[in-house]
Amino acid sequence: MRIGIDLLWLRPGREGGIGTHVRGLLNGLAQFDADNDYVLFTTSEVAERLSELPGNFRCRIICRSVRHGINGQLLQQVYIPRYVRGDRIDVLHSPANTTSLAAGCPRVVTIHDLTLSSLSRYASSVRERVSALKARLLSSLVNSSARSADAVITDSEFSRTTIIDRLSIPAERIRVIYSALNIAQTSAPGPWRPIAERLGIVMDYIIAFSNQFLHKNIEALIKAFARLQASRPLQLVVVGHLPNDGGRLQRTIGQLRLGGNVVLTGYLDDGDLGAVLSRAKMLAFPSLSEGFGLPVLEAMAADVPVACSNATALPEVAGNAAIYFDPRSVEDMAATLQRLADDEALRRKLILAGHQNVKRFSWENAARETVNVYRSVSTARA
Repeated sequence: MRIGIDLLWLRPGREGGIGTHVRGLLNGLAQFDADNDYVLFTTSEVAERLSELPGNFRCRIICRSVRHGINGQLLQQVYIPRYVRGDRIDVLHSPANTTSLAAGCPRVVTIHDLTLSSLSRYASSVRERVSALKARLLSSLVNSSARSADAVITDSEFSRTTIIDRLSIPAERIRVIYSALNIAQTSAPGPWRPIAERLGIVMDYIIAFSNQFLHKNIEALIKAFARLQASRPLQLVVVGHLPNDGGRLQRTIGQLRLGGNVVLTGYLDDGDLGAVLSRAKMLAFPSLSEGFGLPVLEAMAADVPVACSNATALPEVAGNAAIYFDPRSVEDMAATLQRLADDEALRRKLILAGHQNVKRFSWENAARETVNVYRSVSTARA
């Protein structure tokens, strides 16, 4: 088979969890599948980072770069069908929630979750509501992609059930294929002292991950941390892009007089991220909605105990290797973080359980199952 993979949405420095997922999948396919040919529809900016893939992978460059997510969506709808025909693609895989609606070949779309459709419930400011409106417009394309694709891949049983219930997609068209760890991201951390000095990390700390959407629930975590920090000297280090109304977090930090006790790092490259993650006292993951939750596994692989939300897919992924809290209760969140900070025996227990939990997830298995989906849709159309 000749399989096309749509990577037009990838933007270096703004990849997020889906970018991490796709890098892992490509590495898994490269190691497992030498029989099929892969054409990666991408930009020249991203193609430079894919040079180490084997000979059965080649890049079809559509343009130099994509600066805004909406541009990637337009290119997907306008240009992908043309290149699918020109490259005689047998199966098109779109791994980032939307697919070309007129590709003219069997299509597989990976829908990681349906969080976009519910972002408005988390919005309070005008700016947040505008951002939520854009997300809902994109969500309509996600819904159309799910209904028109020959097969849907998703990251968890929770997401599969949600897609079936909300979109009325037949259950037999949806396949759960778990994500796994990207080994390159969990090894070779950079030297610690210059990183700590540059970021302003001066004591033991809790690590958390943010992005531009409010469901990551970082403001509630900051409020919970304020209660914890009053009785124990700790910092909270928040990694990743801030919500679209990032000034709101800054105001919350100021109102709670947390000052340098909350470090907002922004996006970190793999070396910095490995160093910051591996030295954290714990991971706090307070998300209100997750289709998987890869940072939970990354923390476990780095010997970092995990305290996380009891919502959506997180218990499915973290299993018995995390301690849970209600993400809508600042009190419960603070008490849980306090317990994990104070109880060294619990920390050791969770670290050991985390080692075992990580073994449940493998990119080799994910690649094998993904190729099986390609074969099934190709055969069904034959």
